[in-house]
Amino acid sequence: MRRWKSALLPVLIGTGWLLALFSRLLSPGVALANRDIPVFHLPLRAAFRDLAHYGLPRWNPWIHAGQPILSNPSYGAFYPPSWLVFLAPPYYAMNLMVLLHAAVAFAGAWRLARHLGCNRGTAALAAVGYAGCGSFLAMLSAFTLFGSMAWFPWVLTWGDQALRMPPGERWWRPALLAGGALGLQLLNGEPSTVVVSGLGLLALAVSAAGRRPRAGLRVLLPVAFAVALAAVQLIPTLGRIADTPRKGLSQEIATIWSMPPQRLVEIAFPRFFGDPALNGMGLFIGWKLNDRDYPYVETLYPGLLLTVLGLSALLRWPIPRRAAWVLGVFAGLFMALGRHNPLFGMLRDTIPLLSVLRFPEKFILLSVLSLAIAGFLGWQHMLGERDAGRLKAVDFPALESCCAQEFEAEERSELKLCALWRFTLTVFLL
Repeated sequence: MRRWKSALLPVLIGTGWLLALFSRLLSPGVALANRDIPVFHLPLRAAFRDLAHYGLPRWNPWIHAGQPILSNPSYGAFYPPSWLVFLAPPYYAMNLMVLLHAAVAFAGAWRLARHLGCNRGTAALAAVGYAGCGSFLAMLSAFTLFGSMAWFPWVLTWGDQALRMPPGERWWRPALLAGGALGLQLLNGEPSTVVVSGLGLLALAVSAAGRRPRAGLRVLLPVAFAVALAAVQLIPTLGRIADTPRKGLSQEIATIWSMPPQRLVEIAFPRFFGDPALNGMGLFIGWKLNDRDYPYVETLYPGLLLTVLGLSALLRWPIPRRAAWVLGVFAGLFMALGRHNPLFGMLRDTIPLLSVLRFPEKFILLSVLSLAIAGFLGWQHMLGERDAGRLKAVDFPALESCCAQEFEAEERSELKLCALWRFTLTVFLL
């Protein structure tokens, strides 16, 4: 009974949260029609379903005078959730895919929090914060990015388990599971998110290697298994790239949609430059900052609660895997700046994989989500401090008495943090 009750809590919270976000998609009369979906993703999946009635769909004659299907990862031909198009109309299958991947993201963030030592309340904050993160939800327009980043917390959870297991234990089991999640990202058809997950794994490996250098090498197993699992997609795709201009994009084309540094203010102040969706109404003033007059990642805001907690945790608090989340924030920012980073071109020339990727702004997802992870770990740290009697009144009922608490001389630095925390919670409640 305890196990069932323990499993029931995340199911209930997750169901309520996901319905609050996506309940409209359950209606067969509603179809997603934002940004890339109606002009790119939906036509490809509809063609894949229709052509499958005549056998294995290899060629789409209806787009660009014909194009191959199996070598184009955008069709998701080998990605199991894509097969929902055979059970429902393509537009509704995409609705179901959104719900499925949102649930995967929610469960993955919950599991990651529990793996890192958080209680169930903090795990709920982690799951709600990840599945409701502005940057994660903004990728719904790109669709494959949304689906691929849903597997990101699972890659981190299983990868960290493999890296932290003592010698002699079966560390290869979670390593293979991490490789499986990474392989699903590859099959989903978005290489940029695979790089994001790879950088996340590398950051965890660097953190683990600080104590046991040889343990860091375990990260090679999930990568190798992911490549083997996704070989059915990778081999035809790489063969196709060799015959296309995509094999060597020019610096100018590859760095379109590099993130302007000014946008970093949006991490703490959402819609600082206005709402890009309302550009036609004159309610967006940031169009000059962005390539093509519009941001690729529409918002960088993970929520005020997680932003303040995350920054506090990264700068000061001894949270689990702190070095990994710091590396994640800086690695994502380094890549996202693109042409605004003078070293990005050198890195792109050194690593062949980056030569086929476009839109560096995608990599800011690694920074924002690393900050969000640090945020819920910071919340757990504050709960621990409160329970130990070193930092009282950090929960909502004690909001007004937060800064009235007297601290010892050695804890005066916490007083400043408490004042900031009180302001944050006040704005959050309002």
